[in-house]
Amino acid sequence: MANVTLCGLLQSIHGKLGNVVFVRGRRTIYVRQKVKPKNPKSEKQKEARKIFTKITNKWKQLEIIEQVLWQDYAKQKRNKIKTGRNRMIKANNKGWVDGFHAFTGINQMIMMAGFKMISKPPFNDKIPPTPCCDLKQYGTYSTPIEFKIWTKTHYKSKQSGLMPKMIAQIWVKKTGEWSPPYVAKREPITEIPQIITIEKIKTTKNKTEERNIKDLIPCQVKIQIRNIAENGLSSIPSPIYIIQIK
Repeated sequence: MANVTLCGLLQSIHGKLGNVVFVRGRRTIYVRQKVKPKNPKSEKQKEARKIFTKITNKWKQLEIIEQVLWQDYAKQKRNKIKTGRNRMIKANNKGWVDGFHAFTGINQMIMMAGFKMISKPPFNDKIPPTPCCDLKQYGTYSTPIEFKIWTKTHYKSKQSGLMPKMIAQIWVKKTGEWSPPYVAKREPITEIPQIITIEKIKTTKNKTEERNIKDLIPCQVKIQIRNIAENGLSSIPSPIYIIQIK
C-alpha cells in the first residue's frame, strides 16, 4: 500500500481507477491494488443466496399493512431480546434493525430448515422447547461423533392451536484456532431420541469445505443446538458442549 500526496488542482480522490483503489484515511490517502472479492460457491451458499432472493422479492410484494406489522415485530424484539446463552449462536441476540431485516432473517432461518415462507410475524407466540441431548460436557469421543437429541415436551402454538414441526440446528466449532461456528446438521426433532452423527467439520484453512474430523485428531470441538419451528420461532439454545476428540 502506498501514500498519495494531493496538491494543486487535485484536492480529493477516492474510489476505483483501473486496477487501483484510493482509500481516504484520517490524514492521508492510500492507494492499493484492486483485489477481486472471494465468491464462495458451495452448494449450501448457492442455496442460501437463492432463498434470500426469493425472500427479498416477496417483501416487495407485501401490502403496506403487512410491512408495518413486521416493523412492529422488529421493535418488540429489540426491546425484549437480551444476551444469554447465545454465545455461539448470535442470530437472536441483538434483535433486528427494522421490519425488512426481521422478515428476511426469520424466513431465511425457516426456509434453510426446509419450511415454507411466512408472511405474518409470530406475535406473542410460545417459543419452541430447548433441545435435549446426551452429550457429556468435557467428555472424550471418537470419530464419528455420535449423540442423541430429543425434546422433553411437545410444542403447541398458542396462536393456531396446532403443533408446528421442528428442526434441530446443530452448530459446530473447532477450538484452538479462529473458525466461526456454523450449522453442521439440520435434523427433525421430536420427543423420541434420535442419533446424530458428525463426521466432518469446517476449519480456518478451508472455510468452504468440510474436513474429516479423524484427520484433525486430537482436537476439541464445541457443539450447541437450538430448535427451529415452522411458525418462525426458535428455542433458547442448549448449553455449549466442549468435547475432546481422540
